[in-house]
Formats: sequence, structure tokens, C-alpha cells
Amino acid sequence: MKSLPEYIQEIETIVNARRNLFFPSNAPLRKRANLRLGREFGYGLAHFNGYKKYIQTSYSRVIVKNSFDSTGVAISSREWVAALNEGIEQYKADAITLIDKK
Repeated sequence: MKSLPEYIQEIETIVNARRNLFFPSNAPLRKRANLRLGREFGYGLAHFNGYKKYIQTSYSRVIVKNSFDSTGVAISSREWVAALNEGIEQYKADAITLIDKK
């Protein structure tokens, strides 16, 4: 299994390589894509111990870093953290469901 820093680096690399998918030039589409990315990223982060300290820096490392274009930043830090937390909570709910099925 990957370590948390390896997972974070892999996600950042994927986002940079496929920037057009996560940061479209249309502002409403970008907002939806950024929020979806946050939820999915949060779901993955929840697999690791110590993920909470990364939440504080992830906005600048993922959203701001990839928004230096004419569209700019489409979501606030608060919206990003809320999306991450939504993904984390979904992971926890899924984990509980799996335990209950055993």
C-alpha cells in the first residue's frame, strides 16, 4: 500500500497531467469538476492516518496551483475543505456498511 505522501504526489501528478478534465475553462463546469475532485480526493485521503494535516495545504497545492488562467479559482478554500470532508465522510459510511455486512 502507498504511503500518504506517495498518494498525495500521485494525485497531484494526475491532476497536472489531466488538468483540462479537472480545470475546464468554463467557470460553472470548473466549479463542479473541482468539487467532484475534492470529494473523490477526500475519499482516498480517508484511507490514511494523518490525512487531516494535509487538508490545510491541499487547497493551494491542488486548486490555486492549477487555476492560473483566465478562468481563475472557481471555488473557495471553504468549499474545497467541505468537498474533501464530504468524501471522507462517504468513505467512513462505506466502511461501516462493509463491517455491518460481515
